[in-house]
Amino acid sequence: MPYLAAAAALFARSSDADLVKKAVEKYVDAFYLNKPELIREVVHPKLRKIGYWKQSSEYAAGSELTFEDLLKLADGTDPRHRFPKGATREVKVFDITDKLATARSKAVWGMDYFHLAKLDGKWTIVNIVWQGPEPSTQKSVGV
Repeated sequence: MPYLAAAAALFARSSDADLVKKAVEKYVDAFYLNKPELIREVVHPKLRKIGYWKQSSEYAAGSELTFEDLLKLADGTDPRHRFPKGATREVKVFDITDKLATARSKAVWGMDYFHLAKLDGKWTIVNIVWQGPEPSTQKSVGV
């Protein structure tokens, strides 16, 4: 009987890992496909996102973005926030508990590290820390 419980827990974890990965992929797709509705689907309205962009040899002071800022960035009206098809898109899930998860995405704008919470049975992004790409690669990725 303990084997069945362990197998069920393992299955639940792998299913949660897929759902966490899908939430982060939707976040990236919101910007790549200019679909702000995906932000609404997977990001908590009280999100805190802070990040660092390297200019020449120094990182700029941490910039902070809100849920509303993300919606504006994803709407595609700013040509700087339109990305080429086939752009870098990698998601890795690091850790999952019954209520919390951590993950990372690599995209043209750099790396995002995510904290997700399982709220009302759904994985939701609540915090993001990000770092932009090295200046030498910024022009080649269109940012």
